[in-house]
Amino acid sequence: MALQRARSLFSSRFQREPSVAVAAPGRVNLIGEHTDYNDGFVMPLALSDKVCTVVGAKNNTNTVRVVTESFNEDNYTEFPASVVGAGASKEPKWCNYVKGVVLQFFKGGDASFEGFDLALVSDVPLGGGLSSSAALEVA
Repeated sequence: MALQRARSLFSSRFQREPSVAVAAPGRVNLIGEHTDYNDGFVMPLALSDKVCTVVGAKNNTNTVRVVTESFNEDNYTEFPASVVGAGASKEPKWCNYVKGVVLQFFKGGDASFEGFDLALVSDVPLGGGLSSSAALEVA
């Protein structure tokens, strides 16, 4: 189960238990692929057996630390929570979605945003057209 894998990954990397767990499904468009942003109609379907699960906890620093099981190498990164956007490192690429979500909190005026530790596990195939990046951002 993805939640158990995420908790185990978190505990193994950060040597403590997570305080929050969330999940978001992958999705597929039954009709209307790439028409929604052209004023067209779409009929998306959530994939209940393909989810992105994220567990985490605040770490009382200004650093965001992220680990994933999706890659054998380069599966961990950290960055200052306040340094995201145009000047931020784009590596590793898989973490840019996490950085984008953090950036939106700052753009929304949440200057008190704190660092956190995060473990992500996904059953949504990467690059398979099932919105794995959207599932990550929603979770």
